Amino acid sequence: MYKSLTILILGLFITGCTVEYNENAKHIQMYELKAVDDYSKDGNKKMRWFIDAPEALSKEQRAYTAYEAALDCKKKTSAVECTVYQIATQNAYLYGDSFYSVLVLDKNNKATAKVSEMKLSKNQYNIAYYYTKLRTTYKNAQPEEFKKAFYTVMVNKLNIPKDELKLPQIKREAFTIVKE
Repeated sequence: MYKSLTILILGLFITGCTVEYNENAKHIQMYELKAVDDYSKDGNKKMRWFIDAPEALSKEQRAYTAYEAALDCKKKTSAVECTVYQIATQNAYLYGDSFYSVLVLDKNNKATAKVSEMKLSKNQYNIAYYYTKLRTTYKNAQPEEFKKAFYTVMVNKLNIPKDELKLPQIKREAFTIVKE
């Protein structure tokens, strides 16, 4: 047994066996697919994936996690283009712009990413979450009816002061994906 193992190791050493190491792999975090949108057009399969990756907090982690999800999307769906959104709230895929990262992987596998390092506070999360929830619930309501429902939930139920009721703006910046 040891003789066989020694010969195998010696053979690998002589043939120059190499192990590929991807420096960016350390940034990739676990993600959960929350929603899928097929927006194919003219025979070109295009997909949107909305992912939750709560451990991806830095720009690098968010960008490379989204990139990994886009590669998975292409492999699993045979899409020519995949756009991945990392959601900031559990219902962000329903309406609005509560995304920590947005990455497009085009037909040539060129990645375009915009990423934020922002982390929503508890109040910001609640405001964004309930705004989206109410916006979809009251989608046919008049603006005044929606405003009344929004203030009722935010001020009366969540005890968020009226002067703090401002939708969080997640500013994303361009991020270059380095392929190794």
